[in-house]
Amino acid sequence: MNEDEFIGEHAQGDAEPAAAIEQEEGPKLTATEQTAYDQGWRPEEDFEGKEGNWKTAKEYINHGEFIGQINDLKRQVNAQKTDFDERLDNTNKLNEARRKSEISDLKKAQREAVEMGDTDAYDKSQDKIDNLEKQPEAAPATPGKDPAIAAWEAKNAWIDDPTDEKASIAQGIFSNYSNKNPNCTAQQALDHVDARLGKLYPTNNPRRDQPDANETPTRKSRQKGRELSMNDLTQDEQSEWNKYGSMMFKDQKSFLKAVADTRKKS
Repeated sequence: MNEDEFIGEHAQGDAEPAAAIEQEEGPKLTATEQTAYDQGWRPEEDFEGKEGNWKTAKEYINHGEFIGQINDLKRQVNAQKTDFDERLDNTNKLNEARRKSEISDLKKAQREAVEMGDTDAYDKSQDKIDNLEKQPEAAPATPGKDPAIAAWEAKNAWIDDPTDEKASIAQGIFSNYSNKNPNCTAQQALDHVDARLGKLYPTNNPRRDQPDANETPTRKSRQKGRELSMNDLTQDEQSEWNKYGSMMFKDQKSFLKAVADTRKKS
């Protein structure tokens, strides 16, 4: 064997490992698979999780987006609860301040009645004071539960389960829809909840075929009412702000919300 034949034979032998290496690289990932791979997804042959839990790249991405939506809804629910608690507290403070102010005025009227010897006026003032003092920590009146809500809750007992993820989502959807559509009925909001839950939980929601109230073609768009300003206050309400409002509330916005809430209750 001459030198050229020896080199050619060994050159062919050296080419085989390179070809084998190229075959071992396997197929390249698609754009969707690469995106999922960067987020933690792995091909089925490399999956090390529980059997049956592997997802395609597209399913993996969609699942991540769904979890993100759930977390967003939970944050909305928590923010709305915080706002509700603050407004309820401010409304209670305003009602309590008004009650004490009225009692003070009645006692002043009693002193004047004594000076004038007017026992009837004194007794009338005392009756009003007694009525006011029967409920020293009176909270704003809350309306009874809407029949539509009561009926819906009876059919969906899971709504009261604090550990049920769907309960938090349903509450968030209901609150968000009601805030965006202040003039909607409870039934419209519930229909919207059912429609949204039907998409998120298609096999679990028995009312998934009901139309979304927000998609009704005859539904007229409504605008939220303008928020109350200091210029909208009555003379008495302005006097309340000057007398104790600036000390009891952290700012004018909180006071105005409390005034608006007490107006709704009257």
